[in-house]
Amino acid sequence: MNNLFLFHADSRPDAGLGHVMRCLALARELNIPAGFLSWPNEAIQRLVKQAGFLFYPLQDEKGFYDQVKNLSPVAVVVDSYGISGDELEPVKREIPFLIVIDDLNDRYLPADLLINGNITACNLGYIPDKRLLLGPEYVLLREEFRNCPPKKIVERARNLMVTIGGSDQLDLMSLVLNSLSSLDLHIKAVIGPHFKGRERLESMAKRQKSNSFIELVENPDMADLMHWADLAVSAGGSTLYELCATGTPAAVLAIADNQVPAACALDKQGCVWYLGFHDEVLGYGVEAFRDIKKENSPKNLTQAVKTLAQDYFRRSRMSCRGQVLVDGLGTKRCAAVIREISYVSR
Repeated sequence: MNNLFLFHADSRPDAGLGHVMRCLALARELNIPAGFLSWPNEAIQRLVKQAGFLFYPLQDEKGFYDQVKNLSPVAVVVDSYGISGDELEPVKREIPFLIVIDDLNDRYLPADLLINGNITACNLGYIPDKRLLLGPEYVLLREEFRNCPPKKIVERARNLMVTIGGSDQLDLMSLVLNSLSSLDLHIKAVIGPHFKGRERLESMAKRQKSNSFIELVENPDMADLMHWADLAVSAGGSTLYELCATGTPAAVLAIADNQVPAACALDKQGCVWYLGFHDEVLGYGVEAFRDIKKENSPKNLTQAVKTLAQDYFRRSRMSCRGQVLVDGLGTKRCAAVIREISYVSR
């Protein structure tokens, strides 16, 4: 057995980048020899190697245990919806220290330590048969999101960032930009490595309307982009906690069912404005199929963004409440607990 920390983050195209990015954040903070055992994916492999870590292609998730056993790490960190408790049981027996990063508590996950940094985590009913780190105090964010200064809120928002994650399997970005193109805004749209319809997006950016300006940005420094933005349109997921940490007011649409509970909870806290599921918000869904707040959810995104851009006091409240909830130190806190447990277990 060697001193390698082995990370398994879900890197399938439909999973986006969230799992990988929070594992990278934790690996950097631990500052130990680390490797990533993940699906062979050129963009993810590049991110991992640029961070200075090893990359091991996962041949088959059913053969996960065999690959872990061959690598013989001192600890394994798993962040994937695609792996079951039954598959983790032999890993826990074989490896001294098993850490699981979770969002849903939709299945039993054997582990020595479980991390869920979501606002809903404490209400999910985890069995206390392991060490639990729950809630935004432990949300895994990169170092650039720590202790961000209070955001200067302008009277009328002009700079808008749009992000729907690292993948766009539903080709939603073009619909979002089309909804926003009539507004008097400077829009920076984040294009991820697994986006569909790139040519159409590039064509849209070239056909600028007189009152809007659209830029497509790839691999941006997300913290810098959020500091630049007066306002954001975002999908749900871990990006919402980054927006909170930077104090960036946001209108949010869900693109997966598992994004809805946290988006609703953050809306209730006044940190974001949750508009509803993407099909309804963008105007092509069937109303009866979604449980959304109709009084807050227009048939399209345009009016919501226009309203929020003009509402200085609401954006001020959102910015303040987001930064109170998320200080960006969750990764540091998790790493301290991991070092403590690792030391005791040796």
